[in-house]
Amino acid sequence: MMQSKSNLKYSTTFFVILFFTLSILSTAQKQGNDYFDQNFIRYDNHNYRESIKTVQVYRIGWEDSYPVIELEANDQLVLNFDDLSGELSNFAYSFIHCNADWEPSDLMEMEYTSGVFENFVLDYNYSRTQRQKYIHYRVTFPNEDIQLTRSGNYIIKIYDLDHENELVLTRRFFVAETKIGILPNIKQASKVADRRFRHEIDFSIVENQLKIINPYQNLKVALVRNQDWNHAITGLQPTFSKGTEYVYNYDEENVFDAGNEFRFFDVRTFGYTALETESVDISSDTISVELENDEARGYKVYVDQPDINGRYLIHTDDSDENDIDAEYALVHFKLPYPNPITNGDLFIYGEISNWRYGPEYKMEWNQSKRRYENLLYIKQGYYNYLYAYRKDGQDKPDFTLIEGTHAQTENEYTIMVYYKQPQDIYDRLIGFRTFQFPKR
Repeated sequence: MMQSKSNLKYSTTFFVILFFTLSILSTAQKQGNDYFDQNFIRYDNHNYRESIKTVQVYRIGWEDSYPVIELEANDQLVLNFDDLSGELSNFAYSFIHCNADWEPSDLMEMEYTSGVFENFVLDYNYSRTQRQKYIHYRVTFPNEDIQLTRSGNYIIKIYDLDHENELVLTRRFFVAETKIGILPNIKQASKVADRRFRHEIDFSIVENQLKIINPYQNLKVALVRNQDWNHAITGLQPTFSKGTEYVYNYDEENVFDAGNEFRFFDVRTFGYTALETESVDISSDTISVELENDEARGYKVYVDQPDINGRYLIHTDDSDENDIDAEYALVHFKLPYPNPITNGDLFIYGEISNWRYGPEYKMEWNQSKRRYENLLYIKQGYYNYLYAYRKDGQDKPDFTLIEGTHAQTENEYTIMVYYKQPQDIYDRLIGFRTFQFPKR
């Protein structure tokens, strides 16, 4: 009898543990950093299929611009992407309005859009490349079928109608109002110890077309460097006010590492070895590009070189039709280093990696050649990138280990101001300005 009670006790314990384990896995599937379920929507820049490549959103005619348009203006954004599967798909798109923290707002779709809620992706072309075949898709929005009627953060969602609305990609963009003035005071860090290495983003918000009620509760700001939302500064409140001016003047909370100028490579042509390219092999079915060895710059002096602040531009010198004539190539990155780095990993980072640390961008240690390496399959163009060291168990990376940080580094800083009036159920984006510092 005692044995039966003991077995019952252990059986009960086993099932309790099993239940909680399954619950944890279920929660991780929905909320975990790895997003185990590929069709679980991220309110972020994400590709849900491996065949989807080279996704960009920008203002029409301005390929390296921020994906932002003015509310009630005639501005348009364009979303470009390639599908390397070779199969024509029945893609559709829709929009999700988000609050300042990139969670869905309480607005219903009819409250932030006007027109047809679900639209087909009808603009596509087959590539004319000799090696990698792909289909290039293009969505221009807002358009005659759908308009956006509220300011704020947005997600454009592409999904496949032939596969139960399976997600294909999501991308962030912004619809802004100009209701307030933003006066920047960007400078080297105030703290003496940081002055040679960091930038301080002080600024003021000035009432213009909008009376701000309770700014300490209803205003939200986001400071973003080089379109990298992964490391945005949020949660700041005014340090003091002067009438209709609200001043944000901190010494630490609004400070970014200045970093270093982005590395670059140029594969706009495969006819010769361009800048930072060691060799090009076009003799096989897949074009292979060997980049020159990179160098760790953590303790090097600053060298001024132009960059495009982490972004990339798709271009082929052999045609005017970059979207469908640009080839794909396997690009070999190489970073010699004395010894493998412990307690963390190195990643290729920038728009080339969607500003994220996916496993495909992780550098692998080559013991025989004493260097880190990676291979990326990318489209012809001009690319910027950095190396980020991500310590085990930490979300925030260290760029200084490989890249260093210098106050002379030119960066693009964006100040976004959100406002929710007491009667509102969403965050309006009432101010959006981008500044270069230091100015060249």
